[in-house]
Amino acid sequence: MRKILTIAVFLCTLSFNAISQADLFGFDLRNADAKIDSLKKNLPEQRNFKRIDYLNGLSEAFLNLSRDTARLHAEQALEEAIKINYIQGQAKAYQNLGRIECAVITDLPSAEKYFSKSLSLFITTGNYQQIGYTWGALGYSKWVLGKFSEAMEALKTAEKIFLTIADTSDLIGTYDFMNRTEREWGHYAKSLEYTLRHKDLTGEEDSSALSGLYYAVGDYETAEKYSSKIPIPTNNDARSF
Repeated sequence: MRKILTIAVFLCTLSFNAISQADLFGFDLRNADAKIDSLKKNLPEQRNFKRIDYLNGLSEAFLNLSRDTARLHAEQALEEAIKINYIQGQAKAYQNLGRIECAVITDLPSAEKYFSKSLSLFITTGNYQQIGYTWGALGYSKWVLGKFSEAMEALKTAEKIFLTIADTSDLIGTYDFMNRTEREWGHYAKSLEYTLRHKDLTGEEDSSALSGLYYAVGDYETAEKYSSKIPIPTNNDARSF
């Protein structure tokens, strides 16, 4: 029960920072309505690769608004990408399908499978930002399934990629997930280590992570102190990975 509650609260209040607000498709998830209008307006005139990019873009934009619609667009993008052997289009569609399953929390094993397929395809494209992101997403899906060792291996791979390409924003998100994985695994010293790496990169303490860590070790007074510092998320802050 504690595990389910942790996952549910985490999904509702936090985002996976290992994806930039300007994503591969180039839109900000915080302004999804305007992007949806633009994508839908221009979709009919798109063909081949571009049409699939638009479908994937619509899937992503609908992620926090209508997951059924998001899934419909992702499945359509995947079908069309397979027909013309558009590898990046397939990889993005699988990635979106994985994100949808994580968001609805109904079929997490499928999310793991979708991210695995997405990763294998992105690796062939040489798109390191997306390869790193998908390693992180795969690590996330393994974490919520309790596969802590596999999750950490995936997240460490994402970390190496983001260090190589000097992607600080995505590196911060990766450390946040490494912290939470180690905490759920019962490795509190390692969890604190990754929390401190977050502070090294941002100059700010991760109050949510520290609160969770102190709760885990039974120091409820300190946990409440950090919990009171956690900013309340707004609709503009909500981003799904």
